[in-house]
Amino acid sequence: MKVRKENGQIKKYSQLPKTWKNHLNFIHADEELQKQEGFYDLIIPEYNKKRQYLGDIYFDEENEIFTYLINDIVFNLDDLKKDIMLKFDVILNDFAVIIARCKFIHDEPLPEGLQIAISIAKQTRVNTINAINNLNTIEEALNFKIREDDVEYIKSLFKPYM
Repeated sequence: MKVRKENGQIKKYSQLPKTWKNHLNFIHADEELQKQEGFYDLIIPEYNKKRQYLGDIYFDEENEIFTYLINDIVFNLDDLKKDIMLKFDVILNDFAVIIARCKFIHDEPLPEGLQIAISIAKQTRVNTINAINNLNTIEEALNFKIREDDVEYIKSLFKPYM
């Protein structure tokens, strides 16, 4: 992608114009002519998408390119914990549907294996909520993962009863 400053505004070009001013076939012009006419590459810098975002485009004179400012995301620990809990709620809803289905299929008293599976799911819920509530730093919250393998394991405990 090429970028050019026009009337104080930065304009992006997905491809160069076929003609530009008195230059025919400008789309195939060499780099030097493109730069003389103000067309420079837009380079997306490397950045940590978990912790940063791209800001405004600016011209980097040293490298003769347009690029983006990189801004740090300002995190709030309570908001991060709420986001994690919302993601966990989706998993808990899945567990609730599975448990309800198993209970619907099986009469009381529930089979021992099903009772054990329900107990494990409940304990996992308690442990995970405690772990989320005990996150004390933004770093801990950003690195917190609900392991998909654990979720799938718990779901697999219910398969014989569905």
